[in-house]
Amino acid sequence: MIATLAEVKNLLGYTDDTKDAMITELMPIVQNHITTYCNNNFVNRTFSYKGALTFVNDGIVYDVIQGDFVDLPFQNDIHVSTSELDMPQLNFGFYTVTSKTDTEITLDTIGAIYNEETTARIMNVDYPVGLILPFSLMIGYSISENAGTMGISSESKLDYSVGYADLSGYMYPARIVEMLKMYRSV
Repeated sequence: MIATLAEVKNLLGYTDDTKDAMITELMPIVQNHITTYCNNNFVNRTFSYKGALTFVNDGIVYDVIQGDFVDLPFQNDIHVSTSELDMPQLNFGFYTVTSKTDTEITLDTIGAIYNEETTARIMNVDYPVGLILPFSLMIGYSISENAGTMGISSESKLDYSVGYADLSGYMYPARIVEMLKMYRSV
């Protein structure tokens, strides 16, 4: 995840836990908005593991003897992929790691993991620290009463004017979207 619940709450000035459930639900959604808008999945191209994988229940079992293991620590977020087009890709994608042993990674999953044996790569996802602020502001905006004004490109009342920018079909204030531009990949 781009930021922790505690980091988001701190930046938004929330001191109690009344909005924790809503923030937690919005975190993967807003993260997806950011990676889509930036056209950047922030995957560290140096793979941590390449070889045989078995997806079971809520995790991945990997074979350190059969695989090509590079001693890079798996971080909070990983990306599982393959370059082989004929491989089944039921479980490929982004995951948050909850724990790791020498042969198994336990994942925090939103959907089901399908039992499958495959050959794949596990790579770390490295989100820049600079994304924490826009990530938090996008969550705060989504929670606020202003979120109901989505679809408005601009609005003026007397001496007050506000503009909204398109973020891959989702509307956030332009000042937040501007913070993401340096991370865009063409």
